[in-house]
Amino acid sequence: MLSNPEAAVFSLNDIRRHMPTGARALSAAEEANAPHGGDRVSEQAAIFPLATQADVAAKYGVSDRTVRTAKPVAESGSVELKQAVRAGDVPIHVAADIASLPKNEQSEIVEKGEKEILAAAKEVHAKKAVVRREERLDRIAEISKGNTDLDTSQRYPVIYADPPWRYENPPVGASSRSIENHYPTMTLEKICILPVLVAGAACGFA
Repeated sequence: MLSNPEAAVFSLNDIRRHMPTGARALSAAEEANAPHGGDRVSEQAAIFPLATQADVAAKYGVSDRTVRTAKPVAESGSVELKQAVRAGDVPIHVAADIASLPKNEQSEIVEKGEKEILAAAKEVHAKKAVVRREERLDRIAEISKGNTDLDTSQRYPVIYADPPWRYENPPVGASSRSIENHYPTMTLEKICILPVLVAGAACGFA
């Protein structure tokens, strides 16, 4: 038995370091989601403050993003799925997709082994991507309602424009999808058929 608190803390930290990343992320997510037994409006709030997600992420040596990935597993994962994550048999991002299925299905998939787990996760991920794309298109359509047409009944000596390019190679730190979340973009072909000489050089105009 450990004789002092410092030794106990050291031992626990050593155990955490040797846990698979997914297991540490799952433990962090469970701790972050754990309810507090005290009355949070009383003085206990100061004595026993709730740990934030960033706090538990640092405690378990994982990123805040990894804890967010583990959250669906902590909240909705079956016992078998969680055990597979803790054993290092299932990556946490794969488990997060599986956790969206009913628990009995999760258990059946885990029992069938790695190949079935990966195939199921891939299918779930693809379905989620379709839903996200449809949601993104709906947001774009809603944003587009605020657009106003350019008055093409007259000619302009100069047009200074920044067309809504669709980035095939987005800037560092961004993605084509993150850009689409802010405003609707257009392909180069659609920009070139606008009824004004916009981006003439790129579209082949003199």
